[in-house]
Amino acid sequence: MKENEVIKDFKKQKFILFAEKKDGSYGEVEGGSYIIENDLDDFWKKKIHLENTIREQLLKSEISPIKYFMTLEELTVSELAKRARLCKCKVKKHLTNNGFFKATVNDLKKYSEVFGVNIASLFQIVLSEDGQNINFHLYNKEDVKTNIPKIIHTSTSNPLMIFTKLNDSNR
Repeated sequence: MKENEVIKDFKKQKFILFAEKKDGSYGEVEGGSYIIENDLDDFWKKKIHLENTIREQLLKSEISPIKYFMTLEELTVSELAKRARLCKCKVKKHLTNNGFFKATVNDLKKYSEVFGVNIASLFQIVLSEDGQNINFHLYNKEDVKTNIPKIIHTSTSNPLMIFTKLNDSNR
């Protein structure tokens, strides 16, 4: 993309692109987007609604924690199976509660690595006071990240044990 092709007329929502400049070099160019300006808030609302919906399904035992995280991460069964180094039929079984109960600790460790969470997070959801999942909270322009407490997980020499600490600098 060339510098003169970057749309620059949306003042509220800006982003940085790397584009070819007039002198042939590449560098940062500030741009704007109609989509970012007009549709991003709608996107965040839909993502928050999706997280709330699948959380309710999880709490009603309609889906397993694997299905919950797979949906949040927007993975297909094939993608999850490949990343977790498990066969697709095993992943499909683990999407239900009955199948999840039969998963081995090794399977859960593989899933937790794919989802970027620790194994304990497959068994709990930590919510902020306003009902948002702290680990998967989606920020839109009205949110202030500093008001959301952070859960800090510290690994130990035992790969199945972690220290969990709430870092709430507002209290």
